[in-house]
Amino acid sequence: MARLRSGVPLDKLSPESRRHGGLSDEDVRTDQRWRLLGATAYVVATHGYWPATIQQIVDAAKVSKKTFYKHFSSKEEAFLAAFEVNELVIAGVRDSIDFADLDRLLDTMIDSYLGVLQLAPEVTEMLLFQPLGATPAIRSARTEAIARYTAALQQAFGEARQAGLPIAELSDAEITMLLGGINELCVQHIDAHGLNELHEALHKPLAAFVDRVLRVRG
Repeated sequence: MARLRSGVPLDKLSPESRRHGGLSDEDVRTDQRWRLLGATAYVVATHGYWPATIQQIVDAAKVSKKTFYKHFSSKEEAFLAAFEVNELVIAGVRDSIDFADLDRLLDTMIDSYLGVLQLAPEVTEMLLFQPLGATPAIRSARTEAIARYTAALQQAFGEARQAGLPIAELSDAEITMLLGGINELCVQHIDAHGLNELHEALHKPLAAFVDRVLRVRG
């Protein structure tokens, strides 16, 4: 069944809300917001943060500037909103972890992470490549996103140890370094090859690397 980006089934829209091509006002706003976020990611990933313009974003989203300013006050605010995707990454990885054994935990964690990166290529490229060269607020949002991801992994690893898995106790700084290594490998692959075959190329080396860091041996 066809669904809106908001998750509302198209056949559930009431006759009273058949405006804007059959969408309710709420659905229109949701659709516009996602289109603008996708367009911001595409334009910034293509041109870089500073050269990107609001006109390019609205052209890519096929909306007016008036619509843009209903959702965001600036290009920076639109970029910051794209960090919402990190919450999907965190939730996806956290929910997919299999605590049956350490090999399964690593496989499911890495599969989920790489899979989410490939779902929205422009957003992935924007968030991996552009924040450090953008504004202080965007750099701060990147730091906060890494901290939330670190905290989620710290909790998951703690639950895995309670389940009897041989996972070393790492500090938050050590988990952040682990994430940094994973992201750097992803950045290098994407820079050279794009997101094509990201999973095929990186799953095995990432699993081996994370295993060496996490597994308690002896």
